[in-house]
Amino acid sequence: QEERIALAMAAVREGKYSQRAAAKMYTVPSSTLNDRLRGVQTRSDSHSDQFKLPPGTERVLVDWCHFLHLTAHPLNRQTIYPKVKALCGETPGHNWLDR
Repeated sequence: QEERIALAMAAVREGKYSQRAAAKMYTVPSSTLNDRLRGVQTRSDSHSDQFKLPPGTERVLVDWCHFLHLTAHPLNRQTIYPKVKALCGETPGHNWLDR
């Protein structure tokens, strides 16, 4: 759907369609198209600053945990926290792993 929203936004900006016509043409909610044209962020983007790990780093951590599991190494705070600190540059909070 993000691709359709981007296409609809481009059509409106180029003057090809009105907002309402572009929303209908690209099958996106007109309210969403209006919000995006006004600069409102997506829900996921608006909360990106609340995540401890940078984008893409979570996949690295998950792959590393799978590797530890396959090699019979323990998955606990003592093994995971140093890796998280190395990946994001700071030690996660006490309850970070439980979330």
